[in-house]
Amino acid sequence: MTTRILLIVVLAMVCATPAWSTEKTKASDFVRSADNGNDLVVDLPGLVRALRSGADPNWINGENKPATSTLGDFVKLISTLRDPQGDTVGLQAIQALIAAGAKLQPEDRAILYWPVARGKTDIVALLLDMGADPTAWPKNFDETLSPVEIAAQEGHPAMVDLLVAHGASRPNEREAVQLRFIQVATFGTPEILDELLKKGASVNGK
Repeated sequence: MTTRILLIVVLAMVCATPAWSTEKTKASDFVRSADNGNDLVVDLPGLVRALRSGADPNWINGENKPATSTLGDFVKLISTLRDPQGDTVGLQAIQALIAAGAKLQPEDRAILYWPVARGKTDIVALLLDMGADPTAWPKNFDETLSPVEIAAQEGHPAMVDLLVAHGASRPNEREAVQLRFIQVATFGTPEILDELLKKGASVNGK
């Protein structure tokens, strides 16, 4: 009888203990789709509880090809948030990972891509302070533009300034205008294209 009771207690403890509590911190466990279906919601309290329970903030997700880090997955997902309040909570989630010991790993050599492209200066500033490279991508990364060129292309002047302050070379104004013009030609409006043409963009430029 005693053995049976002990077995039941152990099984109950196992079932009550989340799978991530002593092994991993998987971003998809704490970032879900919002009710409107157009944004994401970050479960900050759940993440904090997981980290306090021993979840590994440096867990590598080998299911992804190529493999990704927990920090990299969070940065990518949170960079897509549109709601300013969500941005605040997302930044706090990244800070919680760092406070729990998250660090940049070999899988994170292109970690700046999404926050740079989305203009998330707070996230980029945090990653730059950790040692992220503001000047170039790894050789195997499929992107021809540098981080600062992407910031210029996406129309994020504050991001350009931030990257330049950390060692990136500022693109000349004409190049920046042309990069932005090509991007707007795909995703923007005729009004913005007209403004860029007045600033020197070329309709046949590369």
